[in-house]
Parts: sequence; structure tokens; C-alpha cells
Amino acid sequence: MTKQTTADKLIAALTDLGFREMPDRSQHYRVFRGRHESKLVMIGKCGACRRGESVSRSMSSDHTKHILLMHWEDMQKVKGLPHD
Repeated sequence: MTKQTTADKLIAALTDLGFREMPDRSQHYRVFRGRHESKLVMIGKCGACRRGESVSRSMSSDHTKHILLMHWEDMQKVKGLPHD
């Protein structure tokens, strides 16, 4: 089994939290919106995390990235899978 990238972990955590991927023309970011979220969460190819109204009007968010990675680790513990 191959090791998951940071971007894969962040996307898995967002999906588990109920976020849905939104269509976007950006080639660098995958864009997600939560049910009750006014701002978008964007995940870059190498695991960069941004929040904002759009890709061009967003800011880097290390706090969001940290929270999502903690959620991903909790998901692995519940499933009984090894985590980093």
C-alpha cells in the first residue's frame, strides 16, 4: 500500500466532514465547500491549504490544515489503521 500524500489526507478529512468538491477552473487547487460554510477550502497538489471566497481571493490557512490533519489521524485510529 502506498503512503498517502498530505493532499490525500486533507481531502479525505474534508470528505468525512461533509465537504463537497466544487467545479473550478483552477489547475492548482481542488475546491471544497461545506454545507454551512460561507468560505471555500482549497487544497493544492502538494497539500497547501487556503480559505476564502475564491482561489484568487483566498489566504493560506495553516490552522485549517492542522485541524484537518488531526481529524484524519482520528479517522485512522477509529478504523484501526496505522497513521503517521
